Amino acid sequence: MTMTAQECRAARILAQVDRDALCEESGVTKRVLADFENQNSAPGPDDLKALKDALERLGITFIPEARGAGAGIRLKFSRKQSAGISSWETEGGEAAEDSLP
Repeated sequence: MTMTAQECRAARILAQVDRDALCEESGVTKRVLADFENQNSAPGPDDLKALKDALERLGITFIPEARGAGAGIRLKFSRKQSAGISSWETEGGEAAEDSLP
């Protein structure tokens, strides 16, 4: 399933993450994301996959078009959980290699 610019923007808003947070999570540049959401240009397939994968990690489920109903998005987690996911990953400082044998 591909992702449209409208779905990307709606998913980001629904997950309550700004462009900076999505870019950090996905590794996609701010320029690529802004151009995509503003429908100025489409990202390459790798960037599109990175954005979609990041949104899914942030709590978005993409719903494919089926039986005459349009494609859409929904939250996988509650709004509170979605808003906290980014901060959970950095809780306690930066991640480091485990020193366990």
